[in-house]
Amino acid sequence: TIVALNLDGSGSATLVEGADFYASARVSPEGRRLAWLSWNHPHMPWDASTLKVQTAMGVVTLAGGVDGPNEGVCQPRWAADGSLWFCSDREDWWSLYRWTAERGVEQMFDRPGEIGEPKWGFGNMRYAFLADGRVVLAVLHEGIDTLCLLDHDGSVVDLPLGSTRVEGMSSAGDMVVLMASSPAVEP
Repeated sequence: TIVALNLDGSGSATLVEGADFYASARVSPEGRRLAWLSWNHPHMPWDASTLKVQTAMGVVTLAGGVDGPNEGVCQPRWAADGSLWFCSDREDWWSLYRWTAERGVEQMFDRPGEIGEPKWGFGNMRYAFLADGRVVLAVLHEGIDTLCLLDHDGSVVDLPLGSTRVEGMSSAGDMVVLMASSPAVEP
């Protein structure tokens, strides 16, 4: 169950219920929409999970679904412009997608490699937004992570990193902080 708690301790309200498991509840920047991941036993989240958004018009399923394809969905994150980004393996790679109410779901990155990863733990993100809307992402291909910059026009530039694995990242303004390692350097 996903609940809202009053900060003064005066009560709570159930927002979402019915699935066996929930993760990654995210409130949109303007505070009017809620996104979340859910899945049901016996499935694991990397096999069959669902990404939903509560909008003024009701609940919208963006990816996966009980009656839809077996799709692994992870890492939902709202951008400052109100679009919701997430990773999905609907095209065999855990690639990056964006949802807006006006355009629906669009694939934003189309190169071989995994941006998403199984939910062995929660909260790990392999992409981050810069202040100008560009996206820095880690792409695992053939056992090595590459750090990439996704520009507004869809072009991608590889960024020199000097490591082979990115564990997670976050951003503030034009700065990205990440944990990285290589066979010769610890995280």
